[in-house]
Amino acid sequence: MPRYRDKSLYIKLTAEEERAMLDKMKIMRMTNKGEFVRLALTTTQPVNIDTSGFLALSYEINHLGINLNQIAKKVNTTNAVYENDIRECKEIFAKAEKALLSFYDLIDEVDKLRQGSK
Repeated sequence: MPRYRDKSLYIKLTAEEERAMLDKMKIMRMTNKGEFVRLALTTTQPVNIDTSGFLALSYEINHLGINLNQIAKKVNTTNAVYENDIRECKEIFAKAEKALLSFYDLIDEVDKLRQGSK
C-alpha cells in the first residue's frame, strides 16, 4: 500500500546546483527529482566538517608569501643576498611545510568522515 505524502517541499536552486543534482540523478539512473531527494534524505548521513583549520592555513600561507616577497624585493634592490635573508627563507619554507602537513591532516580527516558516512 503506497504511503500518502501530505507534506510538500519547495526549494530554489541555482543553475549550477540543479546541474549537479541532475548529474547525480543521471549517475544513479533516476528521473524523478522527488524520489532522488527522498532517497538522499533517508540514506545519507550528515557530516559536520570543521573548516576553521582551512582558514588558519590560508592566513599562514598568505603571510609566508608576503614575507618571501619582502625578501625578494630587498635582494632585487640591493643585488645582495645576506645570511639573515637565507635564514629567514629557510624558516619560511619550514613553516610552509608544517602548514602543508596540517592541510594534509585535514584532508585525511575529511576523507575518514566521508568514508564513515557511507
